[in-house]
Amino acid sequence: MYEMRLWTQYKHEGHDNGNIFYGDNGKVSIGREGWQVTFKDSKTGPGGSRNGASHIENFIKAVRSRKVSDLSAGVEVGHHSAVLCHMANIAMRVGR
Repeated sequence: MYEMRLWTQYKHEGHDNGNIFYGDNGKVSIGREGWQVTFKDSKTGPGGSRNGASHIENFIKAVRSRKVSDLSAGVEVGHHSAVLCHMANIAMRVGR
């Protein structure tokens, strides 16, 4: 299930926007501030803070330079990522 919380005032698992992967032994949360592994017994594992330019900053830099090579990832990569979320939401809502 995918939920967009970017413009809300509440955070889920400490992130206003991001992804959380739940597994049998814990979870990995990834947000704009960084990422964190948390084990089932609530002990924290590896993690890190965000470094480098944001996606928006990178996109603006590429638009200004007019060089596709300035993009961190191709436009098609973003499309594929977004489509997966949309398809999952549609499948959940229609029940198949």
